Amino acid sequence: MLQTGGIFISENKYRTQKGYALNRADRFSCVMEDYIEMIYRQSSKKGYAKTGEIAEALNVNASSATKMICKLKSLGLVDGEKYGIIQLTENGKKKGEFLYKRHNIIYSFFSKLTGEDVALEKIEQIEHFIDNKMLNSMEKFIENHNDKP
Repeated sequence: MLQTGGIFISENKYRTQKGYALNRADRFSCVMEDYIEMIYRQSSKKGYAKTGEIAEALNVNASSATKMICKLKSLGLVDGEKYGIIQLTENGKKKGEFLYKRHNIIYSFFSKLTGEDVALEKIEQIEHFIDNKMLNSMEKFIENHNDKP
């Protein structure tokens, strides 16, 4: 390991984004996370989500949303009809709640850090690569800087 200005840089650990994703222990893809988070968001409002509304919210084709929802169903994260009402299972709710909270923590962190509203696109890209340790550190930073402009 190299140390540069108090930051440790690991040698020989570089990968492409896809390489990092394939190396994830849970094998839960970024796309799956986006779907679960969106289903959670929509279910929180009315108790369920609809495939077409999920597709529209994520800006994907309905057929793509249907395929992903079938995959999430096979993983035990959602219940529902192929083209109808979708509900999260208990495991899906836990995962969705975590993903929603993670999104909000990261958004708040970068907004506090930069002093400005952070673009949603950036948060959506970053959130998939933040681990629990870093997320907890971000949350502590927010708490410590809550009363500061």
